[in-house]
Parts: sequence; C-alpha cells; structure tokens
Amino acid sequence: MILGIDYGGKRTGLALGDTVTKIATPMDTLTSTGEDLIGELLDLIEMEDITKVIVGLPLNENGEETMQSKKVEEFVKDLKSRVEVPVATVDEYLTTKAAAGVTRISGGDTDAVAAAMILDEYFSSGDGEFDNEEGEEAEA
Repeated sequence: MILGIDYGGKRTGLALGDTVTKIATPMDTLTSTGEDLIGELLDLIEMEDITKVIVGLPLNENGEETMQSKKVEEFVKDLKSRVEVPVATVDEYLTTKAAAGVTRISGGDTDAVAAAMILDEYFSSGDGEFDNEEGEEAEA
C-alpha cells in the first residue's frame, strides 16, 4: 500500500493507494501538527504496512515553488529522516480546489479526497516506481 498525503498547516489529508489496482481511496484527515502529526503517520505506516509515501507538492501554475511548497519540503525532509520507506513528492497543482468541487457535489472529506487525487496523479505519471533508495520519483 502507498500512503498519499495532502499536507497542510492545520489539516493533513490521507489516502491509501493499492499498488496492484492503482486505485486511491480517501482515508482520513488529521488535525495534529508537528511531532504529533509525525507520530500519527509513523503509527499509520506501520499499521497499514505502507511501502511508499507520496506527498503533494503545491507548486504554482509555472511549476515554481510557493510559500506552502517550502513548508511541505520541510515536512518531507523531516518525514524522510524518520521513516524507513521511500518518500517522494508529486505536483499537486489545484488538487485541493478540484477536491473541494468534488466534495461539494458528492460530500466527503476535502483533504482526504485531495490526498487521493495526489495518489491518482502519482499512478498516472508513469510506472509508479522509485528509481533509488532516496525515494525520488522515477523518470516517466
């Protein structure tokens, strides 16, 4: 299983992705931050037997860093230093807005749906494999 994360300052959406079917399912939203958030993620990674973690990186429309993407990169750096599974990022441009549209119509948890959309992007971006132990995304 792959864990998808839509990291935010107040809420962090989670989704699970099946590596065989390449189907992402919204899971939950955590409201913890800092060490509490990392602790909950470590527990979840162990409990769900997670083999990879994919975090959405909010770049702007030109693919450039934003203030939020710098915060996400710090979170990813901290998470990588604490887990034994590969951690990578994918561009999540506009996923939260798209998820808000979906949940406005059908209901659900916007942050968890955004995390599932992040995994969908990961699955559709190529073969979905890591090319090294650092957890960097393989070239598509």
